[in-house]
Order: sequence, then structure tokens, then C-alpha cells
Amino acid sequence: MPSNASFQQRHGLLFATAMIVMMCVGQTFFFGTPAYVGMMAEQWRLPESQLGQLVTAEILGNSAGALALAFLMTGLPVRRVVAVSLLALVLSNALMSTHPSFGLCLLLRTLSGAACGALSGVAMRYLSAGAGAEKRLGAAVMAQNVHSMLLLSFVLPGLVTLQNGLLLISGAGVLCAVVLGCFSRSEALVPEHSAGPAPVKGGIYLSLGSLFMLYGGVGVAWTFVERIGVSTGLNAEQVGQLLGASTMLSLLGCVVAPLLIAKGHRYSGALISLLICAASAAMMALPMTPQSFSVAAFLFQLGWSASAIMMFATLPLYDGIGRHVAAGPGVLGLGYGAGSMLGGELMESVSPQAAYGVGALWFLAATLLYALLLRVRTNAAAPH
Repeated sequence: MPSNASFQQRHGLLFATAMIVMMCVGQTFFFGTPAYVGMMAEQWRLPESQLGQLVTAEILGNSAGALALAFLMTGLPVRRVVAVSLLALVLSNALMSTHPSFGLCLLLRTLSGAACGALSGVAMRYLSAGAGAEKRLGAAVMAQNVHSMLLLSFVLPGLVTLQNGLLLISGAGVLCAVVLGCFSRSEALVPEHSAGPAPVKGGIYLSLGSLFMLYGGVGVAWTFVERIGVSTGLNAEQVGQLLGASTMLSLLGCVVAPLLIAKGHRYSGALISLLICAASAAMMALPMTPQSFSVAAFLFQLGWSASAIMMFATLPLYDGIGRHVAAGPGVLGLGYGAGSMLGGELMESVSPQAAYGVGALWFLAATLLYALLLRVRTNAAAPH
């Protein structure tokens, strides 16, 4: 248990809420990527190649930040890590709002992404620890979905300019400094002499590998879903409205996943959810109507949200100390980046159908790796 246990025991709900808010603030650019990219293209006249490089820089920075936290900074005081990460988030977005050179923009987006990865890693470490982790993770995924919907539908369109959108991140980062009071001065992410059980490396690597494959599939399926919708005859606005509606419906997965875990169906529930993702990607690889696209989009988002919660809640069973749990967002980012890059190449050089066929294979690979966990012992209880 973290050394700041007294605060968490007395204010458990408040602490979990603070971690979720911190994670959402850090991921604002990621969640609002379609809107930010659109504003950069329209207001800064950046070509598609440069837009792609900026998004890639954000994703790679995110992964680097989370992985550095997990393997290089676990012995540092959490308060210091969070403070430096928030400062980097605030300054990088404030400086980018001044419209510097493209090279500096790339550097700033990488720095902002690294800050986001570190903040997400800290939040994931605490949200995944102890009893009730599945409920906290479910609430986190639900909050992320709502945050994304609000950003894309209301907040960023209302701010109008890219400068305002970037300053929004900086301002939120400043306000988020209140979370520093949640940690004691000397509290480390992973105590040097942790009393937790020894990590089960086979389970850790299979868990992280299945998360990488899941988000590789997401990188294909989610990045280009609007293009598939438009190909059915819908316009971009209709596709956006449909995806917004399916996002809200998919919150059902955030409710069902903790219930399945509580009833001992963590593994079977995750496997079924992953197969739903694979089936929806395979549907999008076929000729589609607006109706079939609506069904596939809903099934994909439902399977994605449910499987992500159950898979993240599985990792602490093999990593009681929490070092590799903090690496989860970094692995997630690497998978998403790899999937979106491969999907983009296939969309351009072969066909959308080929891209989504490969996306289905990513999900099947995630299913296979996760299924192998049934043969690995845990530090808690036998798999269900």
C-alpha cells in the first residue's frame, strides 16, 4: 500500500477522482486530436504530412513518458514527478500557442506527450491498486469517453481558435496542481523496499502484450472510422453525430465490466469483448450500409471499453508492486501508434478493406495472448 495511505483511506473517493481528472487533463490533446488537427490544418495551413508528424510526436512522447516513469523514475517522490510533468504540460502548450516554427512545434508536442504519459502512468498506478480497482478503472474509462465527447462536440468548437484550444490545456494543467496535496513529500511511486508479492513476469508480459495488440487494432479501427462511415453515403457531420451517440451507448461496457469482474468472469468477459472488437473490424472490412456501419461502430466501442477495463484490471494480479502497471499507458500508446501507421499505409496503398482486415487480426492476436494468461498463476486468485 502506498505510503500516503492515510489520505487515501480517509478520502478514497476524492483521491480517485483527482487521479481521473489528472489523467483526463493530461490527455486533452489526445482526446481532441481530430479537432486540434482540423484547426492546425485550417488556421496554420499545415499539410497532411506535417499534421501526421505532430500527432506521431504526441503519441511517441506519451509512450516515452509512461515508460520512463515505470522504469527510471519509480523511486522518485511522486509529488516531484507530478509537479514537473504538469509544468511541462503547461509550458509546452502555452509556447505552442504562439505558433513557433514547425521544428519547435514537434519538440513541444513531444514534451507535452511525455508529460501526459507520466501523469497517466501515475494515475493508472493508483487507480489499479487495491480492492475496487475495476470500479475505479470503469469510472476512468467512462470519464475519458465523456471528456472526449465534450471536447469534440462543444468545448473546442466553442473556443474557435487553435490558440485558445492550446491555452485550455495549459490552464487546466495549472488548476490540476491541486492534486499535489494528495501526496506526501517523500512518497515514491514504488517504495524501495516494497512489501508486495514478487512479480509474475510471464503474466506481466502477456498482459502488456495483449494491451499492445488491442490498441494496435484500435489504432486501425478508430483512426479511420470516419472514412468508413463516409464511404457508406453519410456525410462527415452525420458520421460525427453517429459516433457521438455510439460513444454514449458504449458506456454500457464501463458498467458491465466491473460487474463481470465481481462475479469472477474477468478473463472470459475480456476474451468475449476482444472477439467483439475483432468481429466489428471484420464487418467494416466488408461493403457496408449506414445501418450496418452504425451496428459495427457501436459493437467496436462497446468491446473496446469493456476489454480495456478488464485487461487493465488484470495486470495488478501479476504485478502487485505496480511498476509495470505504470507502464501500461506507454505500451498502449506504442500499440496505437503502430496500428495507426500500418493502417494508414494500407488505406493508402491497398484499400480500406485490407486495413480493417489487418485490424481484425490485431484484435485476434490480443485475444490469443490474453487467453494464454489462463495458464499463468497470479498473485491473487486463480483465473476465471
